[in-house]
Amino acid sequence: MNRRILAAIVMLVSAVLLIVSFGMATASSAPGAPPPSADKEQEITWSGAAGDGAWSNPQNWSGGRVPGSANTVRLSGPTSSARVDAAFSGVIGGLTLDADYTGTLILERSLWVQGNLEMAGGTLRGGKAGLEISGAAYVRGGALVTPANATMNVITLEIAAPGVVQMGANGKLNLSGSGQPLWGDGLLDTTTYRPNSVEYTGAATADLMTAGPMTGLGAKIPDAFSRIDALTLNTGETSLTSAVIDPANGYAYFGVQANPGIVVKVNLDTFTRVGALTLNAGESYCISAVIDPDDGYAYFGMSTHPGIVVRVDLDTFTHAGALTFNAGENRARSAAIDPSGGYAYFSTYTSPGIVIRVDLATFTRAGALTLNTGENDPRSAVIDPAGGYAYFGTNTDPGIVVKIKLSDFTRTDALTLNAGENELFTSVIDPDAGYAYFSTYTYPSSIVQVDLATFTRTGALTLNDDEDLVASAVIDPVGGYAYFGTYVTSCSIVRVKLADLTHAGALSLIYPECDFLSAVIDPDAGYAYFGSQHAVVVKIGLESGGIQAIYLPMVVRR
Repeated sequence: MNRRILAAIVMLVSAVLLIVSFGMATASSAPGAPPPSADKEQEITWSGAAGDGAWSNPQNWSGGRVPGSANTVRLSGPTSSARVDAAFSGVIGGLTLDADYTGTLILERSLWVQGNLEMAGGTLRGGKAGLEISGAAYVRGGALVTPANATMNVITLEIAAPGVVQMGANGKLNLSGSGQPLWGDGLLDTTTYRPNSVEYTGAATADLMTAGPMTGLGAKIPDAFSRIDALTLNTGETSLTSAVIDPANGYAYFGVQANPGIVVKVNLDTFTRVGALTLNAGESYCISAVIDPDDGYAYFGMSTHPGIVVRVDLDTFTHAGALTFNAGENRARSAAIDPSGGYAYFSTYTSPGIVIRVDLATFTRAGALTLNTGENDPRSAVIDPAGGYAYFGTNTDPGIVVKIKLSDFTRTDALTLNAGENELFTSVIDPDAGYAYFSTYTYPSSIVQVDLATFTRTGALTLNDDEDLVASAVIDPVGGYAYFGTYVTSCSIVRVKLADLTHAGALSLIYPECDFLSAVIDPDAGYAYFGSQHAVVVKIGLESGGIQAIYLPMVVRR
């Protein structure tokens, strides 16, 4: 009769679940997968010559042949980044990323590696589809980010410094080997993208919880609300007036107020500038932005006459078209997106304001809504797709919040704020709690709370002296805070507690880490990123709640 050993430790680290279980399982293969092939055909090397990054394109491979299930794939040297696109078969014999590979391999579909995965450099990012490795994974350099919302199955895993394996958000790593299925002196990072889980289903005989990678599990929890780092961009990449983020794939994109406009790509894993896209002539001053990461596009609104929306392909980081507004529809100043509904909404900086609806599937104009007299210059926007409304804040004295019904694209109401609550420069929304927050561009700024159910003003917080002219904001509803970046006077990022709308501290920075015009947030990872007037992106650690990691050793004996 087979002996069964069941042991589990469950430790909560800001919603990170670590599950360890052991059972009798076949040590030579992943669940349901055949053993690795012993006879592989020739190795096929990635060249990226076609420039589209697609594995399914023969022109991207040395020899002009797409690899198949009997081939080992090698990525080597300073070649371009690559993507396992939907048209690729999804099965290869083996995979090697050499130490001198500088690109990123992104899985846009599931991938089955029938043999071993060997990494010494580069980045392998799992995307949102599963990764099956029927042999062993050796991560001795570079970074492997496991799939988000999916599982990575592997027999055994070696993580050797400086190699790092990061768990994807809502992802699972399943190890099924016997003996010691995890070893090395590298880092298994379960804290950057939370929640996630690690599961062992093999007949392990080693002290798995004291394996080198396991001992570093708590190493990446950021300090609560602190400056972590700053990234200086290139000359000319100043005035970062718009920004969007794709946490699952690990990038943020900052729009530059330049002529023509520039979109700068930042790798969040390494916090480095990894590219810049200069837009076409006439596509100037990136003043607003929205993103649909699942569909693979970002949209940047231009401060031009008339306004222009430029679509950027995130997979290839290329210009993917432009939509010019009608005459008089000037300056695409604010934007909101409803990916599930299939539309984006851009407001013009005109009197009165005009909201342009853009069909995302066809990238065409799908209508325009002129606001009422006095509802001038909409400067901020938030959206509640589930509730069925978008809200635009005007640059008027006092500010006005205009409510737009998404289903029939009509203006349904407007809320005029109190005297002195002027110029609604930026806004954030917590649809689950039922509130939106609009900041005033005043000395000092105020944060005005609006109840979405009743569409009434339900409170306001006046910030401290010198916390003036708030021009950027992000929200972490789960953590319970919003963060507001000031533009002049003080180099401050102010934290506001949402539960009672109170001031919860401020970071005081120094030039050139100031004059914040844009911001994005990755709450699962615990960071926000503020773009400044001075070509600097500042990385901020969010509230961790004071939870610290404690991992108990476990010895499993057969």
